[in-house]
Amino acid sequence: MKLKKFLVLAFLLLLSFTPQAYAAQSLLDELWKLDGVVSVDEIVQSIDVFKEKYIVWFEQPIDWKNPSLGSFDQRVEIGFQGWDNVNVACASGYELDDKYFASDDRRELVKMYNGNFIKFEYRFFRESRPEGLSDDKPALWNYLTNENASYDFHNIMEQLRGILSGTWIFTGESKGGITTNVFSHFFPNDADAYVSYVAPFCDTPNDMRLVDAVFTTIGDERYGAVQAKAYRDIMLNYIVEVIKHRDYIQPRYFNLISDDAVLPQASIDVLVSPDRAHSNDVGFEAGLVHLVVGVWQYTDAFASFDEVLKMPHSTSADEIAYCQALLSLYRDNDDNETNDDNNGSEGNEGDEGGNDSKAAAAGRTYTREELMYPYTVQVEMELGGYGVTLKYLREALMRYGITLKATDEEASMSPVHPDVLKTITYDPSLRRAMLNWTHTTQSNVMMIYGNSDPWYFVRLPDVTDNPNVHIFVVDGNHGAGIEGMTSADKAAATELLNTWLTSYPVDPVDPVKSDDKKPGSGDKKPEPSDPTDPTTGGGVKVAGGTSGGCSSGFGVYGVMAAMFLAFRRKSVK
Repeated sequence: MKLKKFLVLAFLLLLSFTPQAYAAQSLLDELWKLDGVVSVDEIVQSIDVFKEKYIVWFEQPIDWKNPSLGSFDQRVEIGFQGWDNVNVACASGYELDDKYFASDDRRELVKMYNGNFIKFEYRFFRESRPEGLSDDKPALWNYLTNENASYDFHNIMEQLRGILSGTWIFTGESKGGITTNVFSHFFPNDADAYVSYVAPFCDTPNDMRLVDAVFTTIGDERYGAVQAKAYRDIMLNYIVEVIKHRDYIQPRYFNLISDDAVLPQASIDVLVSPDRAHSNDVGFEAGLVHLVVGVWQYTDAFASFDEVLKMPHSTSADEIAYCQALLSLYRDNDDNETNDDNNGSEGNEGDEGGNDSKAAAAGRTYTREELMYPYTVQVEMELGGYGVTLKYLREALMRYGITLKATDEEASMSPVHPDVLKTITYDPSLRRAMLNWTHTTQSNVMMIYGNSDPWYFVRLPDVTDNPNVHIFVVDGNHGAGIEGMTSADKAAATELLNTWLTSYPVDPVDPVKSDDKKPGSGDKKPEPSDPTDPTTGGGVKVAGGTSGGCSSGFGVYGVMAAMFLAFRRKSVK
């Protein structure tokens, strides 16, 4: 009878340690214990990439130097692989995009190390905004600084460090690359490695070096001087042809008339107010420069442009087809900023496009609710951005007797709302600090650039006097990454990373591409997927150590075995 009673008790105890009970010891519970966490939302993955995935909201001060100003809630995407895995913290530099949450949105380094993926939404972007920022409190934009953002990341990483024991990589691409370098400046010991991809740092809000390079030297290093000039000529000839046929193309580009309608320019002009008409002129002309930048930045689609330029257009019908083809290329390429985290050719969620980002946006003021608006504010405050010069297009049009309608000043005008512009001024001190940082940092820093990326020409100057800074230049554009390196450079970059992550030898595994479910390179030991597995004891890692169903760490079968042995001893007596 005693034995029967014991077995019933043992069975009930076993039920209390079902997988559902173990789920209570998952990352979800540990996240809720962190200071400042106000919400945790589980992401249901469309593809089984991470063991768990969440959107976590952290309360952050608007200004770290003056907490009395109030707070805002900041979104963080967390993909979890293991308690000891390498942690890859990614600064997108922009917003998080909900449409990517359920998909495989891992970056290159996350795949290399089968790492935990921590991706921050930058302060004041999308959902991570203080109340009243857009309409009632324009002065709040003054707190959209890189220093405040660095403290945001530091705070979140400090919280996560209490539950995730692996080494840390801090990384980002493009604006996120700038952010990575800046974070290393403010918090040099927060990560074991800082890896910035394609990171520019313009010297003013209207840095002309980028556009100058796009029309004079870009591509030389990648393609050779002769071929690169041929590509540059294709792009210049294309935008000349668009201006020559602007009476047909411009109104259709702005959708003032349909593609199959034929109206003289005089009729088109009455469709818009004088102010709007000139704004469209500015946007159209400046947008062509942005288009050239974008093609070099992302697509390298020179053959497509060359093919259209070779189309016959001697007859009226051919001329219409030619104009439509020119228009299609403009429409298809005026918004190449499809993504920001693009290393490894993975795509991103928004990118720098000068001071306005969209071709049609030049010459107008952004509304403060637009997704890219916070970036335009940072351009004016401390990041800088590229200015637009029309001189190359203007000079090419002289032989046709055609003049442009916009000035360089109009083409480069800031889209920031005048109410906000009144509250901010450009401060070059951060850039000066970063110029010094490249020579003095003790952090493990890797910078990766594409040599035909327009932003390559406004990067921080290369350094040779700091052994902690390692620079790799890839034959590629704004999508440059480790995967695109030569075999020698890839081996060198990987060896560097492995050296910096000394406790975690590389044993990469891609859970999507491989059926091998062995732990990633950061796992010190396998984590039991089945808490009833007697070979592992059902241990689950929690903050402060490894524990199972009880404080001794025996696990379910350990507890049952101990109870059974105790019962046997009592029975023998």
